[in-house]
Amino acid sequence: MNDKSKTLLPTDNVFVTLTQNGKNILNLYRNNFSSISDIVKFVYMFAKGSFGITILNIRNQSQGWCCNVPLMFSYQKDGVMKKVCEKENTTPRQCELPFAW
Repeated sequence: MNDKSKTLLPTDNVFVTLTQNGKNILNLYRNNFSSISDIVKFVYMFAKGSFGITILNIRNQSQGWCCNVPLMFSYQKDGVMKKVCEKENTTPRQCELPFAW
């Protein structure tokens, strides 16, 4: 996502779809997003019960561009995201990498 032409303005109309295994988990139409990281944070907040790999489709109707972002949700009993790599002294089998927006 280093494409400089894909910018967001708070007045842009944005369609957001979160898909997992071909099923739509979240459909959203909003404005007031100032960056793609704002959209990712919003999606993580509203899709707490999900876990596994998902595809986030972002379509900016105002500017005419679209992009897909893969997201990974970790399972935790209370539905809150957790780090898989919490201890530095152990060698984990799986580790989530943070998104660098």
